[in-house]
Amino acid sequence: MRTSRRLTLALANLVLTLAAVAAEPDAVLERWEQEWTLQPDGTQVYHELRHVRINDERAHGEFADPRITYNADTDTVEVLVARTRRPDGTCVALPDYADLEVGPDATAGWPAFAGLRQRLLVMSGLEPGCLVELEYRVTTRAGARPFLAADVRLDHRYPVRARVLRVKTPPDVPLSTFVRRPGVPAEHESDPLSPGGGEWTYRDLPAAPEEPQSPPWQVRCPRIAFSTAGFGTRAWEQQRLARLEAAAQLDGELRRVAHEWTAGRDGAERLRALQEKLAATLAVVDFDAHWRPETLRPAPEVLRSSYSTPDEATALLLALARAAGLPVRPALIVSADPWSDYAPQDAWVLCTAVGLVPDTMAPSPGEESSGHRRVASASPAAHAAPSAEQPSWHFDARSELWDVRYGRLTGQPRLMRTHVLPRAPTGRDAPEPLPVDVPVDYTAATQRGLKLDLALREDGTFSGDVALSARGALIATEPLRTADAQRGKVSEWVGRVLPDAQVDGVSVTRLTDGVFEATAKIRSSKPLRKLGDTWCLTLGPDGPTPAEVPLPLAYGRRLGPVWLAGPFVEQLTLTVELPTGWEPAGTLPELRAGGGDAGPWSVEQRATRDGPKWTLTRRTSIGTHQLPAGAWGPLRASLNTLRSEAGRTLLVRPAPAP
Repeated sequence: MRTSRRLTLALANLVLTLAAVAAEPDAVLERWEQEWTLQPDGTQVYHELRHVRINDERAHGEFADPRITYNADTDTVEVLVARTRRPDGTCVALPDYADLEVGPDATAGWPAFAGLRQRLLVMSGLEPGCLVELEYRVTTRAGARPFLAADVRLDHRYPVRARVLRVKTPPDVPLSTFVRRPGVPAEHESDPLSPGGGEWTYRDLPAAPEEPQSPPWQVRCPRIAFSTAGFGTRAWEQQRLARLEAAAQLDGELRRVAHEWTAGRDGAERLRALQEKLAATLAVVDFDAHWRPETLRPAPEVLRSSYSTPDEATALLLALARAAGLPVRPALIVSADPWSDYAPQDAWVLCTAVGLVPDTMAPSPGEESSGHRRVASASPAAHAAPSAEQPSWHFDARSELWDVRYGRLTGQPRLMRTHVLPRAPTGRDAPEPLPVDVPVDYTAATQRGLKLDLALREDGTFSGDVALSARGALIATEPLRTADAQRGKVSEWVGRVLPDAQVDGVSVTRLTDGVFEATAKIRSSKPLRKLGDTWCLTLGPDGPTPAEVPLPLAYGRRLGPVWLAGPFVEQLTLTVELPTGWEPAGTLPELRAGGGDAGPWSVEQRATRDGPKWTLTRRTSIGTHQLPAGAWGPLRASLNTLRSEAGRTLLVRPAPAP
C-alpha cells in the first residue's frame, strides 16, 4: 500500500512539474548582457553573456546551435563559457568535437570573402527546463573598423528577465546614443553625448513575437543605437563616400568596357545602359553589413572577378560612368524609419548608388578619374540643390533604380521612407549636391482603376475592352519602357480579375513617373465553366487588392500592426452584356464595410442590372502603411468574403421557356 501511495505521489509530482514547464514560454532569457569596448589604441572588443532557459524543443534553434560570426583576417574569438545546466543542477560542458568552424552560407564559394567564418557551437544535454549558458568575446584589431557603432534590439521574441548593455570608450572619444524604449522602465540612461560610454539596465521585458508583415523591429521594439562617429552624419557620411571613391579606380580595360557598353547611347541613357549591362554580368554577394570587409576591392579587380559586395558594385558602376564621361556622384540611400542623426551607421544603408549630377555641374575635360570635380558654372544656381520636381534617378548595380520621392522603383515594389546622402553641401570645398532629399508621403495612396466591358456569347466565350489607370508611389513605371513589358503588365493586372482572359492590342495613353494608363482588347482563352445549363463567370481570388500590396491573409489573429507596402485604392468596374434572353441565376454578395475608429480602410461591392447588361462595382481602400491590429480582423473577413468562390462567381443562363 505504501509503495502504491509513493508511486501515486511521484506520478502526481511529475504531472505537476510537466504542467509547470508547459505553462512557461518555450524559452526565457534569464540573463542577457552585451558590452562594446573601444580601447585607446583603436582595438574594439565585443563581449556577450546569455543564459537561456529552454522549456520546449521548439526554441532550440539559435540557442541550441549558436553561431558566432567573425572575420578571421581581423578578429579573434574566445569562447569563455559554453555549457548546459540541467534541471537537477548538473552541468554538461561543450564537447571539443562540438566546437566547429564553418563558413556563412551567404559567402560560401566566393574567394574574396573566405576570411568570414563562424564558430558553430552544438550544445549538449538539452532537455525541458535546462539553462544554456554562453559567454564569448570577439576582439577586432585596431584600424579594422572606423567607428564603434551598433543598433541593438532590447527585447526578444521570448521574455527577457534581466537585460544589460554597456558601451565603454576613452574619455576623449565622443559617443552619441539614441534610446527608444516604449513602455520600458530604465534604471539608468545615458545622455545623448556620453564621454566614456554608458550603461543601460532593464528587467522583465515582455516577449515580442514575430508576426508576418510586422513593422521593422527598429520601429516596434525598444532599441539603443550608438556610434563614435559623433552627432550628425558628416564624419560617417564622408568616410562611407570616401571608400567608394577610393575603390572607383580606372584602367584601360575598364575604359574600353565603358565605351563598348554605352555605344549608341546619349545623355543619361548611358548610365542606364551601364547599369543594365552590369546587372546582367555581375554577381552581387549580399550579406549582413556588419560582416562586410571595410576595404573595398578596386573597380578593375571587381570587373575581372565578376562578383562583388553591393558597395563594390556601386564603386564599379561609378568608375564605369566616369570612364564614359558622365557627371556622377556616389550616394547613400538610407532608411528613414530607423534613422537617427545621433548614431549614424552602416546598418541603416538600404543601398549605395550612383546619382547623376545636374548638367551645370559637369566636369571639365580630363577630369573623368577625379573624385573631386570642379563646378563648370560659377553661378550661384550651380551650388543650389535641385528642386523636388527635377528628375532624380539613382542607380545601384543590383538591377535596382531609386527615386528620392518613391524609394525603390524596380524589383519588388515597396514604399519606403528614405534619405539620400549627401544632402545639401556645406562649406566651401563641399562636393556638389545630389538631388534634394524628399521623404515619401505615406498619406498619398496609390490608385489603380480597371474598367472592363465584356460581351458574353452563347458558347460561353467573351470579348471586350479594358481601360486601365494606375498612379502613385507603388506603380513601378520605370520597367515599362518596352512594348513587351507594357503588354505583360496589362496582362498581369487583367489576369488577377479574369484569369482566363487573353490581352491583345495594348495601347499606352500615358506613361510618366508613377503614372501608367492604357487600353487593350481582351478575349477569353477558353469557354466559361458550365454546370448543367448554367455558365460560371468566376473572377480571380486575389482581385480585391493589388499585387503590389501583399497582405498576410492566412493569419486571422494579430498582436501588432500589419506593415503594408503603402496605402492604396483599388477600383474595379466590370460590365457584362449577356446574350439575348439570358439572365443571372444568382447575385453576388453586396458588401459595405469600413474601419471607422479601428483604422482607415473600406471594402465595397455592389451589382446592378440594366437590361442585358450586368455591372459589378468593387472598391477596396487602405489609407495607411501601418494597419492597426484591431482593424485587421474585420478587414480580413471582408476581403475573404470577396475572395470566396461565392463572392466572385456570377452564374448566368438562358431564361427558362414560359
